Amino acid sequence: MNFTVTRLDIRILIIVTLFFLQLCSSKLYGASCSSLFQAMSNTRSSKAFLAKLKVPVPVRTSDGSHFIRPNERHPEDALPILFQTSQGAYIAVGAERGFIGAALSKSTHLILTDIDRDVARYNSINVALLKASTSLSDYLQLRYASNPSIWKSKSKEIIDETNIILNDSNAWLFWNTWQSRQEKLFDPSVKEFFKEVNYLKDPVLFNKLQTMAKQGRIKVLHLSYNSQESIDLLVNAISESGIKLSVLDISNAWYPAYISPPNFKFILDKLLKISSPQSLLLVTRGSDSSGWDYMGFKMNEINEKYNGAVPDKALSLLYSSGSHGPNVFKPNSINLLNSTFYQRVQYRFNILTGRGQRR
Repeated sequence: MNFTVTRLDIRILIIVTLFFLQLCSSKLYGASCSSLFQAMSNTRSSKAFLAKLKVPVPVRTSDGSHFIRPNERHPEDALPILFQTSQGAYIAVGAERGFIGAALSKSTHLILTDIDRDVARYNSINVALLKASTSLSDYLQLRYASNPSIWKSKSKEIIDETNIILNDSNAWLFWNTWQSRQEKLFDPSVKEFFKEVNYLKDPVLFNKLQTMAKQGRIKVLHLSYNSQESIDLLVNAISESGIKLSVLDISNAWYPAYISPPNFKFILDKLLKISSPQSLLLVTRGSDSSGWDYMGFKMNEINEKYNGAVPDKALSLLYSSGSHGPNVFKPNSINLLNSTFYQRVQYRFNILTGRGQRR
């Protein structure tokens, strides 16, 4: 079939184009057109990280406690570990701790996971606020918005799923409820906690998170680490994306009360598929009253055999230290699982069990 373009067609095209450009230059429609161009550009230039990934909705069997409110008040203690991270995906459990860890590390992507639906909802809303904001001050205005109309007004400038969240009054009510419970700890005016690691106060940290959000490099998942099907789906999706693991930040979820030891071993074995020599496991040990220690391990050292020892040896040592037992690991640093480490551990256990003498 042949089409003939006439001079009249060209004139009509020119008139429509000029009208559209004049419309976009007006004060009334300029912002909307700009947002439309930006959305079209983002759609062409990038695809959201793990956009098609869906995992089974977990059935929570715990006591129903919510861990949205930050309880690790000195995450700066983890800096010696986070400074040694590599580019790739930062996988974290919890709410604000994932945003903080990703901002401080060298990671390029962030995967926020939790079995708690409210934690996942909190994370989704925070990502939406990061995407909607134009600056740190603008983000803080949205974060502390006194009524949902502020969010709805902002939503007019956005054309994606963020628009749905900002137009949801229930989302604002949920967010505002949790903000009133936790901001006394996380507020930038409180100096003794979150020192030098608070993205609400540091433009550099905020800009990294905002860029990741706007470029679609943050994925929120309502996920159970006791579901091997979910872990398979997650690892396969990351593998297909070509992104390597930067950090698995599991906090204290390695406690058997949260993730069973066989499932924790399954997770580490699977993640080896997407690990680099620099990929790290980050765990915490402690409590709100005693404080938290951060312990780092290289994924390949946990998973590989060493002097005939299977990976379970490192994990058994971790479990034997427990939340209150003797800590054989060096806190706030990366523990190298080499022969010197195992000799030191054996010596420590001999002393604790009365089979050795102090030197």
